Amino acid sequence: MQIVILVESKSSADIDYQYIRSFIKKNYPSQDRHVKLTHINLNSKTRLEASQKQIERKVESYALTNPGEKQFVVCCLDTDTGKTGDPNRNKRCAAFCKKHGYELVWFHRDIEEVFIGKRVKDNQKVREAKNFVSQRKIESLNLQFFLNVDIESSNYRHTNLKAVFDEIMKNVG
Repeated sequence: MQIVILVESKSSADIDYQYIRSFIKKNYPSQDRHVKLTHINLNSKTRLEASQKQIERKVESYALTNPGEKQFVVCCLDTDTGKTGDPNRNKRCAAFCKKHGYELVWFHRDIEEVFIGKRVKDNQKVREAKNFVSQRKIESLNLQFFLNVDIESSNYRHTNLKAVFDEIMKNVG
């Protein structure tokens, strides 16, 4: 089985995927050898629609060498609540995922706030992600924050990452 994970971060930093991969390795160790994780760095959620061809290539390539195997595309985005920008962007991202049958994971307000409990300045994000992984901070996460998310609420630090991956991992076998 392949899971294509779309993340917002730039490929040069690869921040978001570090958190997500750490989460998957910790919470689904028995499925690990049966799942190919492939990720695509979007550089920004504004580039989600433009990434469609790249997503299709990853899915088609895997299908050629693994016919009949299940594949999932999981789009992992920050809600960015409180930041300036296009207020309808999240709705368009959700509609895009629904149209293509992709799973959608929201990090409310951003991935750092969910995983490390605080907002992080852009110039500190790489350091914080490396610190999170190297110090195995994944071990101390409260998984209650990972089951559901209401992106309209002020109840930050929540994501639906675990709920989405629990459903996907039921297909491993």
